[in-house]
Amino acid sequence: MSLTYLEWNCPMCGKKNREDTNSFAYGTPIRHCRYCGGEYLDRRWTEIAVEGADKRSTTPKIWFIASLVMLLIAVFS
Repeated sequence: MSLTYLEWNCPMCGKKNREDTNSFAYGTPIRHCRYCGGEYLDRRWTEIAVEGADKRSTTPKIWFIASLVMLLIAVFS
C-alpha cells in the first residue's frame, strides 16, 4: 500500500483541502473542511464497517509478506 493524497474543494467555501491516505482511502466519507468547518459527503472514501474491506487488501499474499517482515523486525531488533 502506498501513501497518497486526496484533494478536493469544499462545496461550501470553495477552498482546497488535502488529506493523506492509503491507496484504498479507508475512513469516513463524511468530510470536514479545515477552513470553514463545513461537513459534506465524499464518496471516494470507504467506510469499512459499512462497505467491507477492499478485496485487494485481503489477499493472503499481502498478509504473508507483512507477517514475514514483522517477524524479521522482531528477530533482529
